[in-house]
Amino acid sequence: MSQKKEFIQGIGRYHGVVIGANKALTNPLRSALKNIGFKNVDIAGTLAEGYESARRSSVTHVLFSTSDDSMDPIEFVQEVVAANQKAILVVITDNPGMDNVFDLIKGGARGFLVPPASLESVEAVLIAATSGPPISQTILQADDRNDAFARLILDMLFRVAAARKELLKTGKGGQMYDRFYMGLQASTATAKMFCEGGFDALQEKIVENCIKRADVKKTRLSEVRKNLRRGRGAAGS
Repeated sequence: MSQKKEFIQGIGRYHGVVIGANKALTNPLRSALKNIGFKNVDIAGTLAEGYESARRSSVTHVLFSTSDDSMDPIEFVQEVVAANQKAILVVITDNPGMDNVFDLIKGGARGFLVPPASLESVEAVLIAATSGPPISQTILQADDRNDAFARLILDMLFRVAAARKELLKTGKGGQMYDRFYMGLQASTATAKMFCEGGFDALQEKIVENCIKRADVKKTRLSEVRKNLRRGRGAAGS
């Protein structure tokens, strides 16, 4: 089942809370959620005001701005997730790479939305946050975030290449190829957004990991050749 189909299946029970002081942002977001099919959408001006609403068990999605200081955003995320485990939290931010969005995702948020928000962008973010895979705990807890992103990108690239090879060879596995390719695109976009020290630092880690993998393959190939030579020697004696 596609992520969009999975999202649409539950749309009749969705109850949203939009939190932010800027009505020029929150009112269009409320309209977008209604147009998408949300049954109920509540508005709150600050994190402190929206906290109680977000914790209610009926609430499924919380879109919140971190621009006010009424409550620590990370504390807000952690406490809402603890009280309402099915709530999908989405951060509203102008600059996800510079703001503490990665820390909020570590705390339990599932995505971010960059204004201005169109109906299409809101729907895409909500589908990914609701039905898409979360960022791996391996990355969230990694001491070296760029290294973890680099390994993920190379793993996904290998899967894409293998699936593409099978598709060209047999004409089968098109859906798997598409899934892996979308995963590669998502992984790369996330890595570019949240890498430490800029994209050049991420590229450096990708190159380092490519070299490591090439060395491992070279070592394994050498061992295979040695074993073959040993086998031939034993057979000839």
